[in-house]
Amino acid sequence: MSPKFILGRNVLGKKINIGVYLDFDNIWGGLLRELGIDPDERRRKGIGLLSEEISLLKKILNEILPLAFYEGIARRFTSVSHRNYSAQVRYVKAFAVFSKLPFGDQIGDIQTILHNSGIEPFPSFIAKDTKDASDRSLILEIVEDIFFNHLPIDIVVIGSGDVDFYPLVSFFYEHSDKSLYILSFENSKSSLYEEIPLTSSKLICLEKLKIEVETDFGITVQKDLNWILGEEKRILLEKLYEKFSKFKEIFFRDFKAYEEKGKEVKSGLVVKRWRKQWKEKEQITFTENEINYFRSASK
Repeated sequence: MSPKFILGRNVLGKKINIGVYLDFDNIWGGLLRELGIDPDERRRKGIGLLSEEISLLKKILNEILPLAFYEGIARRFTSVSHRNYSAQVRYVKAFAVFSKLPFGDQIGDIQTILHNSGIEPFPSFIAKDTKDASDRSLILEIVEDIFFNHLPIDIVVIGSGDVDFYPLVSFFYEHSDKSLYILSFENSKSSLYEEIPLTSSKLICLEKLKIEVETDFGITVQKDLNWILGEEKRILLEKLYEKFSKFKEIFFRDFKAYEEKGKEVKSGLVVKRWRKQWKEKEQITFTENEINYFRSASK
């Protein structure tokens, strides 16, 4: 099932304009958790992303997230608005120390990918590892856009479940008559947002945003992000299982043959020599990261 933009809508009546501000460090971390990728565990084992995981994350950045932020959020507010009103997302801005995003160097230039997807990246340049550099940039951008530049925005959406943004929420409602909502993955959201009356009714679950996708039969249906990511993860695991099974087969075959000759099998042998043989003789192109990952999973 391949998500696609549904363009060319003409809706009569007044439009509700929405501005989306993403704490992209938070969104990216939540996305990795949804896919079952633990950066800390991978780092301890010296394992990066597998080629299939890289392809999926690029697809999510290029296609699925833009759909969620533009189509999904607009649909969410249109559905709760008066019938003579419709909602449109005017812009999506993403704030992060992009050079420090887990596995960002393997994905490529994430800022360019986001820009080409209609999401404007705002990199936070820092001299040292400052945890909240991008948070500060996001807060200042909202203050500048809404209170100084008076952009024609009716609803502000902050994409982060981090409770550190609550002072901004409080300030916003004290000095503005506009609405502000908190958007995040369910597992990335601070429970305090649910307990505070000011925000408890202003929470949006990212997984529940509905996106229009086209089935294999050419039928357009609405599916929430949770279902879409679940399908993508299922397909990913099927591919990895198939690849892992093939690896085990040839690894133990060559391991047994080498052991029968009374030779010791070392990591360097597998990564350098066997990998080259597999590529030349069997057209199997495992990367070094994949070999290390599969070897650790085989133990």
